[in-house]
Amino acid sequence: MMNMELTLEQSKKADSLLKSILKSDGMENEKVCTFFKTKDESYYVCKILEKRGLINFLGPTEASLFSFITLNEGVETFLKSGGFENLAMNRLIQEEKEMQRATKENELIDLDLQLKRFEARFEKRFFLIGALITILNFMITVVTIFILS
Repeated sequence: MMNMELTLEQSKKADSLLKSILKSDGMENEKVCTFFKTKDESYYVCKILEKRGLINFLGPTEASLFSFITLNEGVETFLKSGGFENLAMNRLIQEEKEMQRATKENELIDLDLQLKRFEARFEKRFFLIGALITILNFMITVVTIFILS
């Protein structure tokens, strides 16, 4: 399946193109290309529009993908629901959420690592203190037995 993602800028242009075609009941190749920076970009976006079932290509030639574009049903509803711009914004928001989630996950991993280092450092000290207390307790016991006997 073809990658169906458009940049935010391409999404805005695609929505603008669909609105213009909607007003004029079709559009010629030369006019379609004026919506985009390059002919390749216009063909890329139009190919995605065709794959989405929003437009039809009429009169393909050897030199171009199409000579005229017409719309399919449902384009007006698609545009009212936000069009490609809405899809691109939702994708960007989702990517931002995933980045935030990954950042939080990395922070938690860092905090966990710091906690383990802290525990490891003090664990040795607690062991030494415990051993020292045990030795002192033993010595006190030996001294007490020696004095009492």
